[in-house]
Amino acid sequence: MKRKGSSYVVGMVALGFCFSSFGQVTNNGIEQRIHLYPDGTPLQSTTAGSTVEWECISKQLTSKCVVYHNDQWFTFSVPDPGTYFLNVRNQVCRDWYGIQMIIIEGNPCDTENYIIKRCISKLRMDDMFVELGVLKANQMYLLNIDGFLGDYCSFDIQLSKKPEGIPEKINPTTDSLQVLPPSESQVNINWHATDSLLSLVRDFKIYRKESNENRFTFLTDKSIRSNAVGAFLHDYEYVDTLSTFGVYDYLVLATGETSASVVLQKSVLWIENKKPATIHNTITLPLTFSKPGDVDVLVMDPVNDWVLKQYGAEFTFQQPTLQLSLHSLYAKGMRDIKIKVKNSKTREVNIFRYVVVENGWELRQNR
Repeated sequence: MKRKGSSYVVGMVALGFCFSSFGQVTNNGIEQRIHLYPDGTPLQSTTAGSTVEWECISKQLTSKCVVYHNDQWFTFSVPDPGTYFLNVRNQVCRDWYGIQMIIIEGNPCDTENYIIKRCISKLRMDDMFVELGVLKANQMYLLNIDGFLGDYCSFDIQLSKKPEGIPEKINPTTDSLQVLPPSESQVNINWHATDSLLSLVRDFKIYRKESNENRFTFLTDKSIRSNAVGAFLHDYEYVDTLSTFGVYDYLVLATGETSASVVLQKSVLWIENKKPATIHNTITLPLTFSKPGDVDVLVMDPVNDWVLKQYGAEFTFQQPTLQLSLHSLYAKGMRDIKIKVKNSKTREVNIFRYVVVENGWELRQNR
């Protein structure tokens, strides 16, 4: 079996995290894959410096899901059949893109007999869990993790019967944007829970993310309540008070001992007392890169970071802006988007957040 190339050293600092003086991780090659034990201590790893072992992957099976850049290998098996989860926490990424993940049933490098259990093109940077479904007892599973668009990411990973954090799958909504007038700063979060849900969960966890943040922040939790005769109460409420104008995304998560699911997703715009600029469905991105070069453009759902569109363009000092048409997204009901533009030469990233206010798209965040 061939192995990956020799390690090398590169230094860089991004997002307050130092990747300086790194080498390839020990599980850069599939022969050195690291075994994850059920409910064991989370392991820390990084995609920085890794290379691709092409003879041990199947581009035919995964080409529609991922593009390989800097992958690494894990393996796991479970003594008892059942539903298991991969908990991913403390993700820190140089370019804020995140990681991608492939779960394979099969033997190392036996690519013709690989069975792809899950292929996830991009994981958000939240502390989250990936549901693996029902696993077979004593069956070997391979786990391949790669940096999305070649991003350098450190992270903690754990195989567990208990999910921790936010689900990897969040059903997107397209009409949940609530606009608050300048005189109102309170956000009312209300949700209704059925008896079947309440019998499985112990509490609700509320999360919030501002438009300039890459992950949700835990706000509080609310325990399941009952009335005097022991019957579940079905209606719950949380009131949040905002301190600055902007766009805020909320999630309410129903959590049980071995399950967690999103029961509410809501986006709120607290608008200043001024008439927003009307730009219809064409926006102009003011790029601020230090050098000219090709750029990768990702148009994303801001709540779950799903990539809606992806294409290439060119940045020059003579033409420092980039025009995009959002007509097709608007026609599909999108009223809130995030755009990431990455300079391929300098690795710099510009991030924009646009929402629809009255009859046009308005820039709400630029960094």
